Amino acid sequence: MRIIICTDANNQAVATLVRRTLALVDERPGLEVVGFMTTRPHAFTSTRVREARRWARRVAVAAVDPSTRAVWSALTRRTRIDLFGLARARRVPVLVPPTGDPSDPDFVTTLVERLGPDVALSYYCGRIWRASLLDALPQAVNYHDGTVPEYRGVGATSFSIYDGAPESGFTFHRMTIGIDEGPVLVAGAVPVGDQALAAIDRRKVEAAADALPRVLDRIVTADPGTPQVGSGGYHSARDVLACIHVTHPDAVSAEELGRRVRAFGTVHLTIDGERWPVTRVREGRHGPLAFRVADGRWMSADRVRGLPPRFGGPPFAA
Repeated sequence: MRIIICTDANNQAVATLVRRTLALVDERPGLEVVGFMTTRPHAFTSTRVREARRWARRVAVAAVDPSTRAVWSALTRRTRIDLFGLARARRVPVLVPPTGDPSDPDFVTTLVERLGPDVALSYYCGRIWRASLLDALPQAVNYHDGTVPEYRGVGATSFSIYDGAPESGFTFHRMTIGIDEGPVLVAGAVPVGDQALAAIDRRKVEAAADALPRVLDRIVTADPGTPQVGSGGYHSARDVLACIHVTHPDAVSAEELGRRVRAFGTVHLTIDGERWPVTRVREGRHGPLAFRVADGRWMSADRVRGLPPRFGGPPFAA
């Protein structure tokens, strides 16, 4: 069975899923990865340089703020992948649609003629796959970082936290024309608790990677999957932006602001005409980044993304 791995993102989740998939395929007779596909090749160029810069910035922050050291101890883990390096090592191609559209008929013809895939695995692909591509693939399976049908679309982890859900899930499903609407092959979830967004995402992708053997089993047997029940919900990138861009903090309650910071990790607050990527807020008037919220209370930006903490004290709890 000939498999292609498709991704447009280069992050820890993709790195974990791709490496685990390659290891599992190598262990199973009759399965082989014959190539990769991406519409964003630039995301995988200069990976070593980008990783070194990212590492240096995080070490600098951890040196200033000891409370972050436990978080950044994970720096030794490989959180990105060199897709083109993996392809060279395995002597398989990376196909890039010339138009940026994986469903372009000419590209679909090239994909089928060069690789002849039986299965396409989609890990964080940013472009919608239309019928021209799906019809050419005997099997297409997508990893979605949320439960379906409740959290289709983008920002699934964040919206599950925002809604106060006790768990945040993941789904491997067959791909159809509808976004995240295909039959489910394997699903799972991790508890939310009081963990930060990054920690929940990390635990979720580790659980998803552990579920990959069952996913491959169902692919090999051509399991049709379980149809989704109910209309569910869908969130777009516009919905995410509407939550994280707060241009008028005085129109948002302290509780609502706390929910957004907790769920999305970073909220872009406009304070005195300047936009700040704030990752933690607390009650009170402390320092230069203070502002009023809808109920008249004073709040302060306690931590700004990319900068060492400016203020001490505990984070604001919604």
